[in-house]
Amino acid sequence: MRQITTVRRCGLAVAVACAGFAGAAAAIDSPDELLNAPVPSACEHPAGTLVDGELPGIPDGEGEVVLDTSHVALGAVVPGRGTGAVAALTCNRGGVGWPQVIVVYDRDLRLLGSLDLLAVTHGGREHVRRLRLIGRIAEIQVVNIGRPDDPGCCGTRSATLRLVYDRERGAVRVVSRRFFDERGAAEALVAALRRGAMGTARRWASPRALGTILAATTPATRRSLRIRGCFGVLGDRGPLLGTAPRGCTLSVRVGGRPSTVGVLRMRPVAWNRWRASDLVT
Repeated sequence: MRQITTVRRCGLAVAVACAGFAGAAAAIDSPDELLNAPVPSACEHPAGTLVDGELPGIPDGEGEVVLDTSHVALGAVVPGRGTGAVAALTCNRGGVGWPQVIVVYDRDLRLLGSLDLLAVTHGGREHVRRLRLIGRIAEIQVVNIGRPDDPGCCGTRSATLRLVYDRERGAVRVVSRRFFDERGAAEALVAALRRGAMGTARRWASPRALGTILAATTPATRRSLRIRGCFGVLGDRGPLLGTAPRGCTLSVRVGGRPSTVGVLRMRPVAWNRWRASDLVT
């Protein structure tokens, strides 16, 4: 039988799409209890009850619905009503991965509701990197959020979602959603170069990229540097990028008109951190 060996315990949690609450004084004592919990319809598979962490009854070759045991947290899902749980489900349809689904349970292991990440982040390939409960807020780090010009396998956008349970509405309320991509890093690099802040610029660009930018510009033209747009490897200029996941067009103003300096190759180097690895001129 599967066992969940790591779990974060917190004070208050989040519920999604309320469906009523039990009156008995009970609690979820172990995350292992979720291995046999009810689950909603996911990836077009019917709702049912997990058996040892998997939804039974799905024909071979038509996919699966499983509990993501690395993303389970216990806490007071409904304030003052004992210990419930929030977790993530992983599902697919014939081997093709779908966005994960967040599920929430009350203290009696009753399914309060669910939230498909696609409904919030609109990417199509997203999954949970980290799920934790901070006070009354559920904080979910989401990665692999696809964009139209991303490769079919891999989304290049990420986000941090913060959710709370609204008892008056009986449903989840999104407190904030913050998205991260290469544009912010590229803009930070340009802002540093325009100010002449080389120390800050080194944070956002490799020595190779920074050296190429300095060689292609002058102190005067650097003051007019700007990012004209960013695109993915499947965009019109994709072949210029090699294996880099994203590119941003860097330009200056010459004679009152914009002039392209080159394309910054942007690469993710850490959670929600991008850096220019090179400049293609």
